[in-house]
Amino acid sequence: MQHSQTGTTRKPRSRQLWLFLALASLLLVGSFRWNIFHIEAARTNINLGVDEYVTPTMELYATGPALQRSLGVLRIVYDNGSSYPYIMLAGFQRILYSAVSPHSAAGVDRAVPYLRSAIAAALALTFTAFLFVVAREFGFFCAGITAILLAWSNWLIVFAPDLFWICALFFVPFVLAWLLGDPARSIRQQRLLALLFTFFCIMKCLCGFDYTTNICAAVSIPFVYYGLRRAQPLRTIAARILRYGALSVLAFCCALSLQILQLLFVEKIPPSSIRFFFAEARMRTMSNGEGMSSGYDNAVLSVLHRLHFPAARDASIAPYLVPLRPVLRYIRYLAMGAVTIPSPFHSLQIPIGLFVVGFVIACWLLRKRLRAKPHSRASAWIAATFAALVVSHLWIVAANGHMTHIIFNAIVFYIPFLPMAYVAFGLACVKLRDYLRDRKLHRPQEVSV
Repeated sequence: MQHSQTGTTRKPRSRQLWLFLALASLLLVGSFRWNIFHIEAARTNINLGVDEYVTPTMELYATGPALQRSLGVLRIVYDNGSSYPYIMLAGFQRILYSAVSPHSAAGVDRAVPYLRSAIAAALALTFTAFLFVVAREFGFFCAGITAILLAWSNWLIVFAPDLFWICALFFVPFVLAWLLGDPARSIRQQRLLALLFTFFCIMKCLCGFDYTTNICAAVSIPFVYYGLRRAQPLRTIAARILRYGALSVLAFCCALSLQILQLLFVEKIPPSSIRFFFAEARMRTMSNGEGMSSGYDNAVLSVLHRLHFPAARDASIAPYLVPLRPVLRYIRYLAMGAVTIPSPFHSLQIPIGLFVVGFVIACWLLRKRLRAKPHSRASAWIAATFAALVVSHLWIVAANGHMTHIIFNAIVFYIPFLPMAYVAFGLACVKLRDYLRDRKLHRPQEVSV
């Protein structure tokens, strides 16, 4: 038997574990690829619109020069047939898709459904590996609850079939650290983790720099958990996290260098366009709204007008509303769905904010118990989940200018807070199950006369 702080759980047997993982994988594939629970169907279709960057370029390069097909950058293709290089990412996803699709525009179109299935399956398999860790640490019951919540996750479903994002790359470094990040593992396995982490960070950056801070920093979450479980000093845990931070910076610089080489020698773009790339990056990170107009100002003014605030004073307070935009955007992200419980009549959407606020309140109420046993599985997981909550806010701060894209950016809470929070919810359910079971066992038996 394997004892945990949440009660007594059976150590998963090999055959039972593989059966569980196979069933969980089928559940996740069905949800991510075919949306069998009909969650966020309209938003998923809207999100597929970003594939207009990918598919037309594949068609454009299909019968073109070999160098362009193999290494050409994504292009914005207009209705009149003209195109313009999209220089904000190398477009490794496009390169990969072109390599495995037929060399014709019609062949590209036939390949797209299969490519969607492949990337959705990659995301499902990534989370299946995560469920393997959860089952190993906390048993099948907690892992089963986590699998259901992952299958009902709004933004995983929205992003999963999209050719542009390759959503699995958002989580691969995180899951690799769970599989290989235990400091008790051999030096060879720890070196393998460092190599794979750097490689997949480079691949992610070559597919776009979106959410890079969250993706790279997510490796720290397993390090916190395993470090606490092994009673490592906080200084040792922090030093390990910083080393991987350096690896993520190295990966970023490698990807950026490869992209610049691609632009200069494959696309023959003049150096002035390279300067435009950095100017665009500065706007997306340092500006307050990526140069776009915001409807938040008007929304605040509308509320004030309903409270009988004079419209004549709108111009005087308008400058003060601009710094308020990120706060209002953040509140809107919290109102978006973390999980939707399907129903044939009316599905129930659980907002992200409920998981965020609920977790913080639970940490506060359990603070004495967590401090008393900091090295237990449950306490270590809660501490790692709190670290994940911090990591999930990095991109919101680092790329404030790019956070205007409301339709995309609620995904930041999934990288990596919400998967961790799902497991924490599963632990709470295990605790409740064990409590009810113990209460039933200790209930006085009635004596019949």
